[in-house]
Amino acid sequence: MIMSPIGDTYRLSARRRWRRVLLLAALVVAGCAAVQAQNQPELRFRQGKWVLDTLFCSNSARLDSIIRPLQLLVANPDRYRIDSVRIIGAASPEGPAELNHRLSRHRAEVLAQRVSRSVSLPDSLVSLEGVGRDWSGLLSLAERDEAIPARGALLPALRGIIASNSGDSPEALKEIQGIAAGAPYAYIYSHLFPQLREARMQIAYTALLPQIGTAVLSLSAPQPYAAPA
Repeated sequence: MIMSPIGDTYRLSARRRWRRVLLLAALVVAGCAAVQAQNQPELRFRQGKWVLDTLFCSNSARLDSIIRPLQLLVANPDRYRIDSVRIIGAASPEGPAELNHRLSRHRAEVLAQRVSRSVSLPDSLVSLEGVGRDWSGLLSLAERDEAIPARGALLPALRGIIASNSGDSPEALKEIQGIAAGAPYAYIYSHLFPQLREARMQIAYTALLPQIGTAVLSLSAPQPYAAPA
């Protein structure tokens, strides 16, 4: 289950520990699309760049919303145990695969550096990953966007690329570009690719629940980031 410690209510029972996974999210590029899914904060990068522009797409506010929940967990060691912090950078599928792997790794490093300025964590808890061309992220976005032209042909093609693990091949991008005379590619290039140029953070933590019978514990913290209209 994907959750945030912000505003969560936990049902406590004797000698129980509930594990929660907190997905905090990313920085993306070009376009300032609204934050998807669980209204999670995202850091966004310009196309082909890994330098963080805090003025771009409200990145300063996004970064603050990424870091604050982690600070809450660190500040309450008697209530939470942080099990791992995974920082993931990604890139959109256009461009050479090697470049996109490098871009995504650097984007993860940028987010990690920003987080480390505010929160001190053991190195053993933190991992960095650059996923390169984020085909899975593109599929997730495409499955939710019914406005994509020829979507019925695009979705099986994306699933096939992921299933065959052929995303780094030049033929993968050509396959997408060739669907319906390029209409779906033109759409996703403008509307979805900007959301893939990002870095995100996943925190796995355990809520440590004391033996106090049954009660309800409400955690008070700043609300999740909401993308500006």
